[in-house]
Amino acid sequence: MTIQEHDAAKEQARKDLASCYARVLLGSDDGKRVLRDLRTKFGVDRSVFRRQQGQRYDSLEAALCEGERRVLADIEAALKSAAPGQWAESLI
Repeated sequence: MTIQEHDAAKEQARKDLASCYARVLLGSDDGKRVLRDLRTKFGVDRSVFRRQQGQRYDSLEAALCEGERRVLADIEAALKSAAPGQWAESLI
């Protein structure tokens, strides 16, 4: 397999998986409900820095929050690429 064939196969696998995300999360009312819940809990627009006792920031908590936020950002990117119209509607 050439590098180009490998890259093309990898891109096709990414597109196929993005379509799976869209079917699962945008294809039913339950999926949309789950997506709304994920956005509420781990939204890409939320701050990862939160003040702790004594007005200090906790860098470990920030790293955890960033990891959660990043997972949702990856899901959102897959939905946007696979079903841009449905993805935009789901934001409303």
